[in-house]
Amino acid sequence: MKTCLFCSAAVLGVLMLSSPASASLITPGGGTVAVTPESLSSPFFIAAMTGPQTITLTVGSQTATVTGQEWVVKSATPPVGDTVNVGTTLTFIYQVKGSTEILSSITAGGFAGFLTDVGQAAFQAGLPGASVGTTGYTGASESLGGNINATFPTATGLPAGTSSFLLFVNTNAVGITPNSFTSNDNVAITFHGFGPSTTPNIFTPEPTSAMLCLSCVFSFAGAAGLRRWRKQPKS
Repeated sequence: MKTCLFCSAAVLGVLMLSSPASASLITPGGGTVAVTPESLSSPFFIAAMTGPQTITLTVGSQTATVTGQEWVVKSATPPVGDTVNVGTTLTFIYQVKGSTEILSSITAGGFAGFLTDVGQAAFQAGLPGASVGTTGYTGASESLGGNINATFPTATGLPAGTSSFLLFVNTNAVGITPNSFTSNDNVAITFHGFGPSTTPNIFTPEPTSAMLCLSCVFSFAGAAGLRRWRKQPKS
């Protein structure tokens, strides 16, 4: 399923325009950093996305229903401090909504060994299925194992029935691999997702190629129609 989503999103290659990113560099084991406002740089395209995943889980007497989704986009601007992978950097974006549960944080895994920074936005145009978030993140930290944890306000958490801000994790990765992310509180729910990889496997669509593909589709369709017309019996 992930492969299908990856391919379809990459072939469509949605190009968008936006403002430059302004995020906080995060260091494994280095403590909590602020999650600063951010928007994706121009241009970007969607390399992969999970679509909304709604999961209900019961642990003991506690039941939680949470919806989570992730997008991976290729953007023109690398993380703060990275000058190597300009134009090939990937941003991993997360959003959650707790239908019955007040959430305290979300955790995304797989970032060990990659340069990363974090940012947030209430909304980002061009992300299919994204909601307007109502609650942002007060801070983020990365474990030595590469798990990035972003926390909601201690007093309120992410109220039930509302969507979080988008969490941006910018990386110097050139590819993706299957991974997961988790919503946290009394019941932790884990979602299928994507993590960074050092293997280049992101296809960048080009307008010319897209037009050629469309031309091929129409050509085949026209040829098929002509064959059917020729095979019709003459009256």
